[in-house]
Amino acid sequence: LYMAAPYQPALKASSEENEVRRSEEVLYWTRLKQVAVFSEPSQVTSVAMSSKHPHTIATTAGVRLSIFNSVLCEQTAVMTRFKKAVHGATFRGDGTLIAIGGDEGKLRIFDQFTGNAPRAPLRSWRVSSCSVHAVRFGAIGGRSVYSLADDGHLKQWDFSTTVATPVTTIKAHTDAARVVVPSATNEHLVLTGGYDHTVKVWDVRSPPEAGPSLSFDSSGPVEAALFLPREQLVAVAAGPTVRLYDITTGGRCLQSITAHHKAITSMCLVRGGEQMLTVSIDKRMNVVRTADLSLVHSTGLAAPILDLAASPDDNKVAVGMGSLIALLRREEAPTDAVSSLVAGAGGVIAAPRKTYAAQGQLRSVNVETRGEKELKEVEPVVKVASEFKLSHEDTLLKRYRHAALVTRAFTNKGAKANSMPDVVVGWLSVVVARMAMGRALAGQQPAVLVNVTKFVSRNLFKFHYFDTLSAVAESLFEVCADSPTPALSTGLVRLREAIARELSVQKELAQTIGALEMLTTPVLGGGAEGEGETDMDELFGEPVYSVIPLSMSEEKEDEGEGEEGGEKEEAKPEKEAEEKEEEKMEVDQDEQENKKAVEEPKSAKKKREKKRNSLGKK
Repeated sequence: LYMAAPYQPALKASSEENEVRRSEEVLYWTRLKQVAVFSEPSQVTSVAMSSKHPHTIATTAGVRLSIFNSVLCEQTAVMTRFKKAVHGATFRGDGTLIAIGGDEGKLRIFDQFTGNAPRAPLRSWRVSSCSVHAVRFGAIGGRSVYSLADDGHLKQWDFSTTVATPVTTIKAHTDAARVVVPSATNEHLVLTGGYDHTVKVWDVRSPPEAGPSLSFDSSGPVEAALFLPREQLVAVAAGPTVRLYDITTGGRCLQSITAHHKAITSMCLVRGGEQMLTVSIDKRMNVVRTADLSLVHSTGLAAPILDLAASPDDNKVAVGMGSLIALLRREEAPTDAVSSLVAGAGGVIAAPRKTYAAQGQLRSVNVETRGEKELKEVEPVVKVASEFKLSHEDTLLKRYRHAALVTRAFTNKGAKANSMPDVVVGWLSVVVARMAMGRALAGQQPAVLVNVTKFVSRNLFKFHYFDTLSAVAESLFEVCADSPTPALSTGLVRLREAIARELSVQKELAQTIGALEMLTTPVLGGGAEGEGETDMDELFGEPVYSVIPLSMSEEKEDEGEGEEGGEKEEAKPEKEAEEKEEEKMEVDQDEQENKKAVEEPKSAKKKREKKRNSLGKK
């Protein structure tokens, strides 16, 4: 029995992103589930969580300070005795004290309280005439609390005394400031950030006139910052970007990540400082590794997120979004094996895939009738898979409206294609398989064709997309070869140049691989002629690579000797010719002297004979 299967949506193109299966880290964060939501009368301005069990939560919203029990998921105390809005709730390290700022310009410190009865603060100091948004306690065991007002003044207070005079007052920033982060290990070190696009590190023991110990540009208004473990690195959120700075080298920017579309409002460390949570008004909560600022996981929430806090064990996260406070709690990890998941290599688990029911077949079953078992042939009832809820693009594919699909996917500057390249390539692969890409591109508006050209240029040489996009590129060249549109012509020229560059690179790589193979291939030896068959498997020898040590000084000496040697070789013929001429001259002189020596005795004899003859005549 064969039944017609419903039309299936186009599959996503295989890519590295969707081939990566759900790792243990992703499963760790997906077990974080929302267990309670509390409503506040106005917008939530700050969220804080105690580091001690039961991890009490404190929030500020308008003129209201609220306390929540994270175990019972209920509100335990409310205080509304404020004339103006309050901000910047924070707990001391031991979780016993709560400090807040506000639009009144005051710093107030409370102990943990329950109930709705009015309660006076333990300390209340006039900090500034401006609003105070940033308040933080000092290092654990210390007696300091820091305030940073919108006028840019950083003040240190000693809450062990009732004196309403700050210990230190520093003009930290020239614009409004929202970030003050005391060091957890050094009670004298404080980091501040403001809307003047600067981050500064202060030593409160130094005089205010000395200035900050370190100051660097943050490339935007600073909304959040924190020290990483060991406090050598600082993570700073400015706009939608998180940057990592090394304060030991003068504030050098090491890495950055832009995983949000809008400004980041808060950050906190999790998993012992190995990761951090970042939230933004784009309604996303991201998990980022602190080692390389890589994105681990991302979760969407219901409203723009203004602040968050997490417990030290990561099992509880409080999020303030709009006028709501959401409490997230981690579920217990399953102890038994999940049959619907398939375990892969390296502890990676693959998500189950939806499949269709098998075709109906006749089979033999035992059916009990009237107390007797009879073997009968029955036809089982097969559940027909319900039709998928198709997207608009899959509906166009189902109706073979390929041109409308291309128009929809590449309008608005190709926003959909850029945000979901694997999905778009999956749609295009269906069109290519139907051999309809040329007809789909013909007659399109120039703006659509320009977006298609840009998309192909950007993703053509990705391994998983190449087969599909190469066919799209061929159709583009055929359809748009004589296009009068300058933008489209320019895009096609750039695409041709990109293809030419890639081909040249591939050619050079092939030549390099061939040369390396010639160098590394062993030499095969064989027998001499007439000795019978040769054994080609015997290795005559393998190349031996050795390093010849040669220093720069030796190279220079060798070069100098080579130059002198060249000059000497050029001068040799001239010297040899001169030496030969001198030898000839010497030989000629010797011959002349010998001749004189031989000729002198003959003349003497003649003279003697003449004298004798003359004497005889006389």
